[in-house]
Amino acid sequence: MKLIIPMAGRGTRLRPHTLITPKPLLKVCGKYILEVIIKTLVKAAKNKITEVIFIVSEIDLTSKQKIINIVNKQKLKYSFSTQDKPLGTAHAIGCADNHLTGEIMIVFADTLFFGNIEIKEQVDSIIWTHKVQDPSNYGVVLTDENSFIVDFKEKPKVKLSDQAIIGLYYFKNGQQLSLDIKHIIKNNIKDKKEYQLTTILSNMLLRGDKMINKEVSEWLDCGTVRSLLKANKNLLNKIPKPNKNNKIIHPCFIGEKVKIINSTIGPNVSIDENTIIQDSRIENSIIGNNTIIKNSEIVSSVIGNNVHVENINNKSHLNLGDYSQIK
Repeated sequence: MKLIIPMAGRGTRLRPHTLITPKPLLKVCGKYILEVIIKTLVKAAKNKITEVIFIVSEIDLTSKQKIINIVNKQKLKYSFSTQDKPLGTAHAIGCADNHLTGEIMIVFADTLFFGNIEIKEQVDSIIWTHKVQDPSNYGVVLTDENSFIVDFKEKPKVKLSDQAIIGLYYFKNGQQLSLDIKHIIKNNIKDKKEYQLTTILSNMLLRGDKMINKEVSEWLDCGTVRSLLKANKNLLNKIPKPNKNNKIIHPCFIGEKVKIINSTIGPNVSIDENTIIQDSRIENSIIGNNTIIKNSEIVSSVIGNNVHVENINNKSHLNLGDYSQIK
């Protein structure tokens, strides 16, 4: 089975952190978002995934090497396809057309999920969802009593369904998916001026394909600073809580070679490797690597890599990109 990961988006809602770093290579709980996604799916698919195709716009060599290292850890083949223009989700997948054969999984790289991902059903497609309180901000599926999908609705104003599409899909026939994408592009069939995957899914229903809905137990969006911090907090709570350091209020993730001097860390804090925290208090925040924070109190913030911060007190919602300095 092949896993296709569209990641050509610019991550504008996460700037300044995505100005030089692709969104899937931001870290939560000390791990790249992309790393968590791939590891979760490989395990859930019972090692049926053999190759990962990354759809990118442009990517620097450092980021590309990080991606390669992630797939090498899972002993997977990999390749890169290019999407030159942001023409929609279906267009992005179509950019990997030469890989659309056999069974295909597609996942968008700003979402984390857990539970009920294994593929056992003999169906043409599986759409994974999660129950939400307000479906008006999401695409949702409508199902029958056997969880077979009967319709899709994009951001419904009336609550027709609470099952929000999370960006994880399975297609049994990659060749047919390729033909469906070519059809809407050739005939210029767009939704909101883009070629959308939901258009393909709707056409599959009309054709009579069997599509089933599966609900995950957890869904963690990572598309904004607020949701990134929430995902970090959720993953930290899964870590066992040692009692060795009374300056650490768990849950926290402390990377390798981190120096903490006369400081209080936590709860809900991730600190990447080689960072120094001195005479400071950090709460509900993500701190990058090779960063120095001294004499500061930082809450609900995302601090990038190679940042130097001193004498910041009672500061909430501070977002500093890589190489920033505040002294």
